[in-house]
Amino acid sequence: MNGKQEKDINYIIQYFNRQVSNIFKIIDSKLDEIQDDNVDWVRRVTKIIRNENPPMLLEKSIDKLWDNKEKILERNTEFLLQTEVVGKYIKDDERKEFIEGLINFVRVKYKNLSKTETDDIWLCINNMLQAVIKYKIIKCDFIPD
Repeated sequence: MNGKQEKDINYIIQYFNRQVSNIFKIIDSKLDEIQDDNVDWVRRVTKIIRNENPPMLLEKSIDKLWDNKEKILERNTEFLLQTEVVGKYIKDDERKEFIEGLINFVRVKYKNLSKTETDDIWLCINNMLQAVIKYKIIKCDFIPD
């Protein structure tokens, strides 16, 4: 991998992590309305991962976002809000706990968000998907459907 590719990957990782942080910021605006211990756990784990191993958030999410790109592009709220749908679309593997935690974080507060806030959440998720696509292209792991 050349220097430009490494620089591009670092930018993509930072961009991805900013999108995750933006989701937390949007949802934290409703913090007083809903309390959930899982939300705090996901926030703490995400912050630790982002600081200690920046590529890890993207790497833990890449397959899940890619496999569910249609649901993301369609802004399918069932994908986020119904537990049985999450179980159906998210494979049971070592990355499942993190992705389920992030989705649960959104789910807990999603119904309390305004239209503008939900649009912002979907924008962040779509931006995360965009980062995944760019990452896969640079890593030569992109196989179009």
